Order: sequence, then structure tokens, then C-alpha cells
Amino acid sequence: MASAATVAAAAAPTALDFSPQFVAPIKAGNKVKTARILDASVKGGEPQLSGIVAALDAGPIKTIATADSECFARIIVTSCMRTTVGELTDVHARDEQFVDKEEFKSKLKEFYDPLLDHCEVFIFAFRVDSVEEE
Repeated sequence: MASAATVAAAAAPTALDFSPQFVAPIKAGNKVKTARILDASVKGGEPQLSGIVAALDAGPIKTIATADSECFARIIVTSCMRTTVGELTDVHARDEQFVDKEEFKSKLKEFYDPLLDHCEVFIFAFRVDSVEEE
């Protein structure tokens, strides 16, 4: 019988998809966190990422980073922190390479709707394992 960790790892998605604007900062190692809304009731929500959250209990997760359905890097997701939109801070914003939390929330609203203060945000920390050749 498979262990819970094995099952969680098997259920983990194969990719984290990024907007093309984030490809260069990720490849350069400057962007090492990504905030995601997993709630399926939110337009743009990514419930499929719950597999990564569950699998992280067993340790870091190897996956790929994609943009426009193209793999641009292999990454290792090392942790996940939960917060809410209303609890986001300027520190979270700077971690994501934004000036302040207002700019950060504005960018999140481009991906998720509605973006309400009580919406749970999952902040994944990752590092680049290797970069795909262009």
C-alpha cells in the first residue's frame, strides 16, 4: 500500500505556470516566490496546486515552470506559506518584486477575480534547479 506522502507526491501537478513577464526574473534567480489563489470559486483560481501543498509535507517538490505552455525552467518548490489577501504586507510585495502591497494586490487582481480580503493566498517559495535552453 502506498504511503500518504507517495500518494500526495503522485498527485502533485507537473508545472507552475507563470506570466511571461516573470520568466527573466525567475531564470536570473531574482523571483523566488509566487502567490497563488487555489479557491476554485475565484476566477483564475488554481485548485490543482493543492497537490503541491499536500506533497510539501514530505519535502521539497521538483516540478517545471512554464509560460505560455512552454517549459522555461526546472524548479524546486521548497515551502508554502498561507495568508489572506487582507494580511498581505509590503514584505510579501517586495518578495514578489513589487514596491508595496497595493501594487502587489493590483497585479493579483489581473489574475484572480474577485480578489477579496478574506481570500486565502498560498505563497510558494522555490529555487531554479536548471534553465531550459532557448
